[in-house]
Amino acid sequence: MYKKLLVLFVVAVMAVSGIPFVNASTGGEVSENETATVISVSSDNVVFNNFTVRNAPGDFWTNAMTVYDVNYIRISNCTITWCDGLTVWNSSNVCVENCNISDNLQGMDIDFGCNNVTIRNCIVSHNLGKKDGSGYFGGSGIDIENNRGATTIRPSTNVSIANCSISNNRFWGILILDCYNLSVSNCHLYGNDAGIILRGGNNYVISNCDIYEKHLGIDVTNSTQVNIKNCNVQSGDIGVRVSDISPDMLVSMTGCNITNSRQGIYLYACRRVSLNYNNIQGNDVGLLTEFSICDAHYNYWGSKLGPSRLLGLRGDRIMNRLPSIVRYFPWLIKEYEPE
Repeated sequence: MYKKLLVLFVVAVMAVSGIPFVNASTGGEVSENETATVISVSSDNVVFNNFTVRNAPGDFWTNAMTVYDVNYIRISNCTITWCDGLTVWNSSNVCVENCNISDNLQGMDIDFGCNNVTIRNCIVSHNLGKKDGSGYFGGSGIDIENNRGATTIRPSTNVSIANCSISNNRFWGILILDCYNLSVSNCHLYGNDAGIILRGGNNYVISNCDIYEKHLGIDVTNSTQVNIKNCNVQSGDIGVRVSDISPDMLVSMTGCNITNSRQGIYLYACRRVSLNYNNIQGNDVGLLTEFSICDAHYNYWGSKLGPSRLLGLRGDRIMNRLPSIVRYFPWLIKEYEPE
């Protein structure tokens, strides 16, 4: 308990001294075997570097570390394990880098109106949740939400996730709810139930990611201006699923390899989706559509003869299960290679 009180005291006193960034904790280990938040940050301009928090399992609503309603916080070279993970709430200009957040009930939560948040060079893995009856609390890698525990909604904006390894979490690797201006780049996601889930919001870029998941690679619902480019996606069930995209929205995918899934791409109730210059091959069904309109020109379907329709005699099949319009000619006669 002494270590916990010491860390909280240092944050409160040193951050108000007027120094732009203050080292609040370096080279230490904080161990707490109780249901409590171990480190709580409520002052601006603080740096945490090179510390470990372990064995504070909590009750899911507490966290190993909570950053609450502050500005200019940097957390680097830190380990959080066998805890409740890290929560950043209603804060701006936060950087989490070179951290290992693994074997927790929950990985990382960015919640309720955060702005200018950077997560880079982190490992987020094996966060498996807490058993609750027939289900689980937690169990995800990185959640970016807009109202956890609040009565009002405040979307997070300007969030970057880069060069991270996000693996073997019980549910999804990254969940994004109603965020604005977010990028996920150069990340490796594998062994999760699902890779990246987008719900609502606008202006998302997913680029140069490797996504190899158990059931679902990328899932986009009711989101505007989504650009997926230069990604490798493979899943045991669906590679990329897109749904509820109206004509004033746009989801585009370019330069991606969508391979070895039961369904490479599945579209439902999409009125504006562009799939161009991708390699869609080795899937049981390359593209499955329901009530959708899709521009699928200039893709390689695994054969120079183009996609198959009713029978798999050429490349990956295109299937319109319910009335849809898919424009797929002309196609590429060899694999697309980004310049």
